[in-house]
Amino acid sequence: MYHRAMRFRRVTLCALAVAALLTVACVEQVGGNVPTGGATSTVPERERFLRRAYLDLTGAPPSDAELVAGVERLAAGAAARPELVADLIASEAFATTFVAELENRVFAGADMEGQVQFVCALARAIEPECLGCAPDTTDQCEDCDCAVLVTVRAERDRFREAADDLLAGASTGELEHRYAGSLTLRRTRGTVPEIVDGLFRLALGRGAGTDELANGFRMTIGTFLPDNPAGLLFHRYGSTVDDLVAIVYESEPYREAVVGGVLRRYLGRPASATELRHFIAQLDPDSPDARPVIEAVVSSREYFAQ
Repeated sequence: MYHRAMRFRRVTLCALAVAALLTVACVEQVGGNVPTGGATSTVPERERFLRRAYLDLTGAPPSDAELVAGVERLAAGAAARPELVADLIASEAFATTFVAELENRVFAGADMEGQVQFVCALARAIEPECLGCAPDTTDQCEDCDCAVLVTVRAERDRFREAADDLLAGASTGELEHRYAGSLTLRRTRGTVPEIVDGLFRLALGRGAGTDELANGFRMTIGTFLPDNPAGLLFHRYGSTVDDLVAIVYESEPYREAVVGGVLRRYLGRPASATELRHFIAQLDPDSPDARPVIEAVVSSREYFAQ
C-alpha cells in the first residue's frame, strides 16, 4: 500500500513537472520582451481578437472576408499577431481613426470644422483688422486676408492633412504637437492660465502645478527683452508660447503620458513602472511615435485574452 502511494505521488509530481515545462514552452516572446502567449488558439478566440482589434484600430469591425482571412492567418501562432496588427496600423483606416480620436480630445468632443468656423467668426467680430471683412459668407475663414484668418485657414489645411501625413510617416507626437500649438485651440481655451493648464491636461493627462502655471504663463505672454527667457519648464528655458508647447511635447513626462495613454486605451489599466521604462526608452525624444507601443500592446497575450 505504501509503495503504491509513493508510486502514485511520483507519477503525479512528474505529471505536474511536465505540465509546468509545457506551460513555459508555450509562452513565446516577440523581440525578446513582448509576451504574446501560446502558439495555439481556438477559432472563437481568434474571431474575438480580430473583431476587437479592427474596432480599436480602424473604427469598424472586419468584413466577413477579413474575418475569414484573419482567422486563417492567426492559425500560424502567436507570432502572426504582430504582423496582422502592424498591417492594420499601417492602414488608412487607422490613420483616420487616430486623427478622429485626437481631434475629439483636443476639441473636447466638438467638431474640428465647427471650432475653426467659431474662431474665424469671433475674429471677424472683435479683431480690428478683421472688422472690414464681408459679414455674409458661408465660410467664416474665407474671403478675408486679415492675419488671424490667414493663420487659422492654414491651420485648418494642416488639420485636414493630418491623416495623410501620418500615413506618409509623420509621428503621432508631431500631429499632437500640431494641434496643441495651434491658434485655433488657444482661441477656444479662454484665459492664459486656462491655456497653460489645458495644454498640460491635453499632453500630460494632468493639470499644471503652481510653478508650471507661473512659468507657462510667462512664456505665453512673452518677454519684452529679445533673447531673454521668460520661464523654465522641464529644465528648459522658453520665451514664447511656441517654446512652451515644444518643451512640453519634447519632455519625458510627455513620453510617459504617451505610454500610459496607450495602455489605458487598449488594455484599460495604467502602465507599470517596468512597462514605462521599457517603452519610454524606445521613443524618439524629439518626435515620439505611439504606433510601436500600440503594436506591442495590441499584439500582447493580455490584449488577446480580454
